[in-house]
Amino acid sequence: MIRRGEATSLLALVCLALPAGVPGLSCRKAPPPAARPPIVSTKTGVEMVLVPGGWFEMGSSDGKADERPVRRVWVDAFLIDRCEVTQEQFRRLQIPDPSHFKGPRRPVEQVTFPNAVEFCNERSAAEGLAACYTLNEEAGTRACDFDAGGYRLPTEAEWEYACRAGTTADRFYTGGAERLLGRYAWHAVNAAKATHPVATRKPNAWGLYDVYGNVAEWCNDWYDPNGYRTAPRRNPRGPAAGRLAVLRGGAWDSKPDRCRSAARAGEDPRFHDVCFARDTIGFRCVRKAPAAAPASTKPRSR
Repeated sequence: MIRRGEATSLLALVCLALPAGVPGLSCRKAPPPAARPPIVSTKTGVEMVLVPGGWFEMGSSDGKADERPVRRVWVDAFLIDRCEVTQEQFRRLQIPDPSHFKGPRRPVEQVTFPNAVEFCNERSAAEGLAACYTLNEEAGTRACDFDAGGYRLPTEAEWEYACRAGTTADRFYTGGAERLLGRYAWHAVNAAKATHPVATRKPNAWGLYDVYGNVAEWCNDWYDPNGYRTAPRRNPRGPAAGRLAVLRGGAWDSKPDRCRSAARAGEDPRFHDVCFARDTIGFRCVRKAPAAAPASTKPRSR
C-alpha cells in the first residue's frame, strides 16, 4: 500500500521489477526503490522484499575470529520474507507446529533444519513452484538447487546483506548504538523470556522485521569458522558439507552482542548438540528473484 502523500505513479516503479509471468507473485504498492526495495505478495499471502543485487562488506573487523577477515561480497538479487515464518503459516500448510510459545503470529520455533527444509518444499508445492531441496534422511544429507524457482533458506551472505540493508555500521543496522536495539529487536533485555508476535518491533531500512532477536534463523550454509578466508566473493554458499548449520540474528534470550549483523553461530541441524535452547530457533525463506530484478551496483571483478 502506498503511504499517504506518495504519488500513485510510484506503483509503476515497483511493477517494472516484476515482469509478467513471474509465478507466485503479485505487484503491491510500495515506497520508491531508492528508499526501500519493492514489497511483493506471494500466492499464499506472504509479504516478501525484492532485494536488489549488490556489493557489501561482510563480517566484522572487531568481532569474533569467525567473522574475519571482512570481505567485499557480491550477492545476486533475491526475494526474502519480511517476517520470520509464523505458526499460522505452518498450520496453513498442515505441518505440525513444534513451537513452545504458542500464538498464530508468533514465529515458529523448536524447528530443526529438516523441519525448515520440509516447510520450504511444501510452500513451493502450494504455489506450484519447483522445490529447491532434495533430502536423504537416512544418510543425513541434503542438496539445494539454487536455480529452482521454489523456496529455500538464505545463504549466510544473503542473510547478512538483507540484515544490513545498505547500512555500513559494523555492529548494528541501527547505527551502532546498542541502546537502540530494543526498538528493533526482542532480545534478552526486553523480551521477558519469550517470543513475541512478528512485526511488533521496528523494521530495518529495507522493511524486514525481527532480523535481530525473537528467534535465531537457520541459514542454508554449513558452518565453517574459517570460511571467510577461502569463500568466493560472488554469491558464497558455504562449504559442501559439515556438522553444524549456520544460525544468524540472535533470539529472545540473546544479549546484544549475539544480535550483531555479523555474529555467527553453528548448531546441530537436529539439536543433538544443543548450543541454544530449542525454543530460540526459527527461520525465514528466500527464493530466486525475477530475471529483471534491479541491482544496486554493477558486479565487477575483485
